[in-house]
Amino acid sequence: LYQRHSTALKQFHLALGSTVDPRNPEELKRLLRHRTVTGFADFERYFDPVRYLLDNDPEFSYHQECFRQIIIDSASEGNRLVGIRATLGGHWRSPDEFQKAVLAAVIGILRGEKAVGYRTLGVIILGIRKDLAQEKAERLLQTWLMLRESLRYDYSDYAAKLAGVDSVGGEESFDPAIHFNIFKKARSAGLLIMYHIGEAWQLGSLLEKLEQ
Repeated sequence: LYQRHSTALKQFHLALGSTVDPRNPEELKRLLRHRTVTGFADFERYFDPVRYLLDNDPEFSYHQECFRQIIIDSASEGNRLVGIRATLGGHWRSPDEFQKAVLAAVIGILRGEKAVGYRTLGVIILGIRKDLAQEKAERLLQTWLMLRESLRYDYSDYAAKLAGVDSVGGEESFDPAIHFNIFKKARSAGLLIMYHIGEAWQLGSLLEKLEQ
């Protein structure tokens, strides 16, 4: 994808201050292998190569290709079902742009399933960032649910791919009670509920976050 996306390639170099070529898998591996993770910001940088592509994809064609490839790769690993956790830019995109990103991802999944003869199926788990303000997180879930409902009758195969929600991000300074009602609403709507914990935490605080 970087081969055909010069803008993202330039941003990759500017952001990392590196001449590493992300079009070369071996160079990319070396860059990520030697990173030291001291907090959530460092952890998130492992996703930068994909983020620079998807955040600079006005036609959402790379979304389709990326999600299609995930299904193909999962099929090669022998998986029958893969849940793809993704924020899809919900924390910064407008509702309209977010919906376009979601639909592109769904189309990519469906194309990937067809490419592997339906040996592997995929669904999307919406990642709701822990650092999102409650009101913004509520709007994001509402957009997700409204899109799912609008697809239910005429495009039921699309709607089925919007399968669940997950809480993502670092636990530092986050109170799970802030998003409690959001996940309660998602559960009432029939979505799968997941809750990531342990992506990044201060020494000795993981048990506290699990108890919360």
